[in-house]
Amino acid sequence: MKGYERLHPNAQNLFSKVHSLHLQAMGRDERKKYELPNIKQIVQNNKEQCVEVHYQNGEFFKYYRDLTWG
Repeated sequence: MKGYERLHPNAQNLFSKVHSLHLQAMGRDERKKYELPNIKQIVQNNKEQCVEVHYQNGEFFKYYRDLTWG
């Protein structure tokens, strides 16, 4: 995943936790589109205190410290 290695360890931990919760909230077919191999890039957004996750299908989500996404 491009950008993962540049995340602060706390941001890596945040990504792992929220990504898991995000996938659990989806149905099986939908989940396949958002699994790790389909992540195009991950960016740490310090201003908004979140991690931006960009997917191959063009969508992106922001993963927040309160373990939510949007």
